[in-house]
Amino acid sequence: MIRKADIVKSYLREHPDTGNRTIAEYLFKRYPGVWQTVNAAQCSVRYYRGANGPKNRKHRQGLEQFPRIPAADVTTSPLMKLTTPGKWLVVGDLHVPYHDATAIEAAFRYGIEQGCEHLLVNGDALDAYQVSRWVRNPNQRRLDDEIALLKQLLAEVSPHFAGQKVYKIGNHEERIETYLFENAPKMIGASQWDLRKVLKEHLSLDDWTMIGSKQLFRLGKLHGYHGHELPRGLTNPVSVGRGVWLRTKQSGFTNHWHSTSTHVESSGSKDKTWVCFSVGCLCNLHPDYAPINGWNHGFAIIDLEKGGSYSESNHRIVNGEVW
Repeated sequence: MIRKADIVKSYLREHPDTGNRTIAEYLFKRYPGVWQTVNAAQCSVRYYRGANGPKNRKHRQGLEQFPRIPAADVTTSPLMKLTTPGKWLVVGDLHVPYHDATAIEAAFRYGIEQGCEHLLVNGDALDAYQVSRWVRNPNQRRLDDEIALLKQLLAEVSPHFAGQKVYKIGNHEERIETYLFENAPKMIGASQWDLRKVLKEHLSLDDWTMIGSKQLFRLGKLHGYHGHELPRGLTNPVSVGRGVWLRTKQSGFTNHWHSTSTHVESSGSKDKTWVCFSVGCLCNLHPDYAPINGWNHGFAIIDLEKGGSYSESNHRIVNGEVW
């Protein structure tokens, strides 16, 4: 459980020159339910700044005579639990505007025909080319053009899914936030800027659930990742599915590596089985920066039962046909 004191002290250390009210408004929105009102949050800020009168300042001075253990990082996002039963279509790595329209149509058509009620876009739907760290061609498409194109794509497919729709932020969308950290740091921190809110607004995803870039989530009992949040050293393993197992030791699925793979483990007594699998991409398979690669088009369908049990089917797409 996150303690109010740890939250307030952490932000006061990071933003010592920011006003009490600004900090309070940020904390109230960032941690819903911790404080009942903004004024209550401001009282906490004032208390830990020793601004509630002589008695409080005297109390702080007495405590400061003893060694203080620094508070742990309290900004870790909570685990997102997706529990709605039914068939989920899982797609990722569209990299709009460098997507493959034929592969996307095949994946969505198949998922809809199979009765998928829910949709999970599992990271890198945007490419965010112009805010990449890599050398960029200034003639390539701008970020606002990418967002407009992805907004159009999602508006086309959304009506076909009557259930829950989820957008997971991947490392390519995270490029936007990274760019601001490096070039406009005042936009981050005590301001109200939040990548999840920005994308939700600009992509018109009012009825979608947003999952942060490195925020962990579960689909029933199955752990989900975009892939960039997994430990380093997983790049280009012989089998991505096996790589996920070696680093998590639990059933899970991932995108990010643009390849389809499945790895199954069982206990010595064979009374328990784990499955880890990676999902193919829906982007151009032959980009100029990586003309030779091991990528393939693909998607997955996860049939989630009440209680969290599931079955999965991991599909490849070849020349517009689903396998």
